[in-house]
Amino acid sequence: MKINLMPPISPVRRYYSWWIGLIILLFSLLLLACGYLYYQQLKEMKSINQQLNALKSERDQAKPLENEYMASKKTNQAVLDYQATAERMRSQNAEWDIALSTIESASTPESRLFEIDVQGDQFYGVAAFHSIAGIQSFENNMKNNKRIKGFTIDNIVEASQLQELKITPDTAKVVQFHFVFKEAGS
Repeated sequence: MKINLMPPISPVRRYYSWWIGLIILLFSLLLLACGYLYYQQLKEMKSINQQLNALKSERDQAKPLENEYMASKKTNQAVLDYQATAERMRSQNAEWDIALSTIESASTPESRLFEIDVQGDQFYGVAAFHSIAGIQSFENNMKNNKRIKGFTIDNIVEASQLQELKITPDTAKVVQFHFVFKEAGS
C-alpha cells in the first residue's frame, strides 16, 4: 500500500498551462475585435473623405457661378431695388379710380367729397351732406355695393363745428367713413 504524505496539488498549479492558454486565447480575441473595429472605422473615414472631396469639388465648380451672381447683383443692385420697390407699391396700390367712381355713384347730387385717403387696404373719406336722408342714402348705396366688403360711418359732425373748413350751409353734416374693397376672387 502506498501512502502519499504530500499535500495535494492545487487546481491552479495542476491546470496552469490550461489557464495560461485560456488567458492568451481571450487576449487574442480581444486584439482581433479591436483590430476589426479599427478596420471598420478606417473604411468609414475613407468613405466620408470621398464624400467630402466630392462636395469640395462641387463647391469649387459652383464658386465661379456664385462670384458671377454676386458681381451681377452688385452692378444691378439699383435695378433690383427699383423692381422690389415697384412690386411693393403695386401690391399696395390703391384702386383710386374705382374707389372714387364707387363713392360718386353712391353719393347724392348735393353731397361733396373733400377728402379720401388709403391706409393699408382701407379707404378713409370725409364728405359733406345737406341732410340726414342723403347720409342714409349714401350709406345704403355703399353697403349694397357688391365690390365693398365693409362700410362704416365713423363720425357725423355739424359743419358749423368745423372751423378749419368752410362748408355751406352751416347745417350740413360732415361724415367720416371708411370701407374695404372685396378681393378680386371673392
